[in-house]
Amino acid sequence: EEPHKPHSSVAVGVLEDKKEKTVVSLSSMRSEWTNSKHILGMLKQYLEDQMPVDTKGMEEETAAKADATAGKTAAEGDLGAMVKLLQNTKEDLAAAIATYMHDVVSHEATAKSRVKH
Repeated sequence: EEPHKPHSSVAVGVLEDKKEKTVVSLSSMRSEWTNSKHILGMLKQYLEDQMPVDTKGMEEETAAKADATAGKTAAEGDLGAMVKLLQNTKEDLAAAIATYMHDVVSHEATAKSRVKH
C-alpha cells in the first residue's frame, strides 16, 4: 500500500487546488452578482422616478399642441374673414368709383345741355 500513497497525496493536492480555485471563482461570481443586482436596482429606481416626469412632459406637450392647433384654427378663421372683408371693400370701392364716374359724366352732360339752351 505504500506505493499508492504518493498517488493519493497527488490526487488530494489536485482536488484541494480545484476546490480553492472553485471557492475563488464562486466568490468572484457572488461579487459580480451583487454588483449587477445593485446596478439593476438603481436603474429600476431611475426609471420609476423618470416615468412620471416623462408622462407630465408628454401631457404638457400634448396640451401645448392642442392650444397651438386651436390658435391656428382661430387665426385661419380670422384671416378668412379679413380676406372676405377686403374683397367686399374692394367691390364697394369699385361700385363707388363707378357711381362717381357715372355722376360726373351725367353732371357734365347736364351742364352742356344747359349751356346749349
